[in-house]
Amino acid sequence: MSGDKRGANIGELEELSRIFSKHSKNLDALIKDLNGRTVSSSQAWWGPGADRFRSAWAEAKTAFDKMAVALEQGSQDIKKSQQNIEAATR
Repeated sequence: MSGDKRGANIGELEELSRIFSKHSKNLDALIKDLNGRTVSSSQAWWGPGADRFRSAWAEAKTAFDKMAVALEQGSQDIKKSQQNIEAATR
């Protein structure tokens, strides 16, 4: 922690918050794309492999949804911590 030493590196917190938010949005877009394509693929792709994939996707989607939410919440928590540190050290 060099430079700004106000209980945390403010610049690193800003960057981490930004990255978490960006990846939350990217993950959410990926989930929506994959889910839409998976749901609509039943007319073009069927059989045991398709069934295995759809089953795996149904299980994984819940975890991916939770991760997208966790990333956005983490971003907001980091931002709040940063603001609290800045306010306390002015």
